[in-house]
Amino acid sequence: MATSISPHHPATRLRFAVGLLAGDRSGPDVVARTEGVAGKVLVDIAGVPMLERVLDMVAGLEGTAGTHLCGPEQAIVASTPWLSARIEQGAVVWQPPRSSPARSVVALLEAAFLPCSSAVPEATVDALLVTTGDHPLLTATTAARFIEDALATGAEVVVGLARHGMVQAAFPEGRRTALKLADGPFCGCNLLLFRGLAGKSLLDFWQNLEAERKRPGRMAATLGFGIALRYLAGRLTSPEVLARIGQLTGIRLAAVTVADPDAAVDVDSLADLALVRARFEARDG
Repeated sequence: MATSISPHHPATRLRFAVGLLAGDRSGPDVVARTEGVAGKVLVDIAGVPMLERVLDMVAGLEGTAGTHLCGPEQAIVASTPWLSARIEQGAVVWQPPRSSPARSVVALLEAAFLPCSSAVPEATVDALLVTTGDHPLLTATTAARFIEDALATGAEVVVGLARHGMVQAAFPEGRRTALKLADGPFCGCNLLLFRGLAGKSLLDFWQNLEAERKRPGRMAATLGFGIALRYLAGRLTSPEVLARIGQLTGIRLAAVTVADPDAAVDVDSLADLALVRARFEARDG
């Protein structure tokens, strides 16, 4: 059954596409290597490759204007019959992964919003939901709720965040990275919503930060030393962070809180894989 969005919500008047990041980071992926598969997104989760689970979840969202897939590599696609079939049937629009996550998201934005490459050329795509192919715990209900809440903000780019305490309570045996802010520590959910191509300026900013990730001083200088010091002192709030990045990129940013702790768990490590498999066993039970 497709998961629908409230008929009274602005999302019902908009058409949204879905973009999935499905390429491995540079170098051998330890999860893929350990599991004996060509790419991490092909790892088996309770009998189904996790990318297939995510694509099935997307298919359960009512009213999507196409699904765009960036990755995996063409050789992997060619050797994966179920994925090749979806692409050949037009259920998924595939393109190869780029050299970084930020560049891959730019490719997804262009595929969704530029008419020449839209999965549904006759339809106007107003928004793009971006998530990842290694996110098998994400449900259609949670994704639809995020889209509703994100569109309600009116922002050009919206990020989904989950409260760290909620995630730790749901997964006490796991350790999740937290963004420590004055309004509470948060975990990322690999959920982004873009309203048009304006979000490319945020991705340019993201790439600049990625380039300086081993030089904290330069990263602090990019954001502003005052902001950096407030963060280190635990006095910086999420709206202040978004407002500062908005000043630097010229776009409106917002965050919405995701109430589902499963949305904060993707598969970046073997420990994550164990958590996800245990969660599916619990669901089946």
